[in-house]
Amino acid sequence: MPSVASLTASPRLITWRVADDLQVPAVYVAGVQVERQLPYRFTMFTGFYSVHINHVIRARDINAPLPASISVLNPNGARPLGNIGDVYQYESSGRFDQNQWFIGFNNRFNRTIQFSANYSLSKTRNDTDGQGGGMFPVNSYDFTGEYGRAGFDVRHRFSFFGTINLPWQVSVNPLVNYFSGRPFNIITGQDTNLDRQFTERKYGQGAQHNQHARLMDAHRPRKG
Repeated sequence: MPSVASLTASPRLITWRVADDLQVPAVYVAGVQVERQLPYRFTMFTGFYSVHINHVIRARDINAPLPASISVLNPNGARPLGNIGDVYQYESSGRFDQNQWFIGFNNRFNRTIQFSANYSLSKTRNDTDGQGGGMFPVNSYDFTGEYGRAGFDVRHRFSFFGTINLPWQVSVNPLVNYFSGRPFNIITGQDTNLDRQFTERKYGQGAQHNQHARLMDAHRPRKG
């Protein structure tokens, strides 16, 4: 049996690079808002806005084993750049779409009591959560299954806040936040495609389908 000192370590290298055609994300925003004065010192507003971003930053392994190349006879698969380890590349191939409708009011009842409330209904979809988020896809060679609910998509938000001025320069500020939960990702916890990213999903829950299937709703509302 060989000694530990005689064994040669062969770590898997990871190299980071930037794509030659990397672009700055392009942001397009459009919106409209209407505000109206109502009786009893109420002011109500409502509006809609839409945000679209092209060239969102993502990362992928451009030297991951080619699809269907991992087998019993070739357990490490065939890598397009050779056996140099994983090559993670920053690129601007993602997209982002968000639409939101909102409505609210505020009231200056008197110099002692003021309060406001608002509600928004939002839908955010993308195929990468961008730099600092979930940048890696399930399959570095196929992004078609990635577009769906963003990891930070919150469908419903409601807020109520106010100010009550009491004697002796005491102020009370009630605050209520109520919002639906964010989606969550169901993964297998295994790296079956050997890209050192544990993003694989079970078949039927997004592994071969879209991101909407993997980002399941957390239906329980939250208060804060």
